[in-house]
Amino acid sequence: MSNTNRYSPTITPTPFRFHGKTALITGGARGIGRAIAVRLAQEGANLAIVDKDAAPAEEAVTQAIELGVQAEAFLGDVSSREDVERVVKTGAVP
Repeated sequence: MSNTNRYSPTITPTPFRFHGKTALITGGARGIGRAIAVRLAQEGANLAIVDKDAAPAEEAVTQAIELGVQAEAFLGDVSSREDVERVVKTGAVP
């Protein structure tokens, strides 16, 4: 068994820690980005999830809403300047 499989942190989220704040998460549809999105939602942050894959981004939004926060998905690739500018202009960043 690898060390990665043995490591299992048990850090409890702090409710309302980010209440009233909005987090913009790039790559928030899966992997580490999704885990960060879930944790921030558990701690009360509203989410703007930016990802280049619409379906998993919408799934992440649904999961965040189920945790009681506002969330919206924005389709974009952060390696594209045009996509970043479009996401910012459409309201992902207050």
